[in-house]
Amino acid sequence: MQIEFIDIEPLPFINMDLEVNGTYPPVVEAFRHKILEADSILFAYPDYNYYLSPPLKNAIDWASRPPNCWANKPAAIISARGGFGGGRSQYHLRQVGVYIDLHFINKPDFFLNAFQLPKKFESDGTLIDPHTKENIKQVLLSLQAFTLRLKRTLERPELSKKELSKKETCKEEEKGEADEEEESELDGEEESRETKSDEEEEKKGEGKPNSMFKKVKERERMKKTSTIYEFENIKKQTRNTKVAEIELDDEPVIDVDDFETPPPHVGKPMSRPHSTKMWSLLDKEKLLLVESFFKKANQM
Repeated sequence: MQIEFIDIEPLPFINMDLEVNGTYPPVVEAFRHKILEADSILFAYPDYNYYLSPPLKNAIDWASRPPNCWANKPAAIISARGGFGGGRSQYHLRQVGVYIDLHFINKPDFFLNAFQLPKKFESDGTLIDPHTKENIKQVLLSLQAFTLRLKRTLERPELSKKELSKKETCKEEEKGEADEEEESELDGEEESRETKSDEEEEKKGEGKPNSMFKKVKERERMKKTSTIYEFENIKKQTRNTKVAEIELDDEPVIDVDDFETPPPHVGKPMSRPHSTKMWSLLDKEKLLLVESFFKKANQM
């Protein structure tokens, strides 16, 4: 790796009047030529009021005049001052680089607090801190690798597109496999949760009636018994008289045995006075029906 120091002090303050027929002053032309020949750029400067130093901004503006000398150049930044070490000015330089088409490396960053112990510089400006030297070395190695990668991309763009498409395809395949694995895991977890919940319900329901099932059955029974009374423990009487089904005038066929015991209460129980009256009416109807039944039977 070769590093060439470019002195920007001789550059005049930028002035469009110095441009004549698309040409620039000799010192500016020489500076622009060096930028064009460089494979990459390393900006090293002090911070002034959170911004670039005026000479550096002036040099950037001269080289950005058409044709732009900074276009597609890889670059890195190192800065020094107190406090944050010039980090805020680096952000400004990155913003300028967007417009002039510079490509800065992202990592590693380098911000040097020049006044923090241990001592970093000699009185003549020579760097003496070994830790700082190592950090600068890492920046230069990263810039070198990025420069070679960008150069291959610019020289053979079709190859870079193929590599990029291959990477994207691999990423999509990996993502698809990951999604399938995640779905299978979720399905397995859901099945295990359902199995556990079923087992818990079975354990809870052992030896205990299901209250919801009981309520549903009770409703169904109520519907059936709302018009039809079910009589239990009715003793059948044996009779010598032949009993046959006789159709009465618009009256249902009634078995005598059905009236031996009253039906049980269904739903809400009736009050006692109303219940007594109700059964007294039923008794009269029963007697009339029984009498008519036996009259018809004896006539056969």
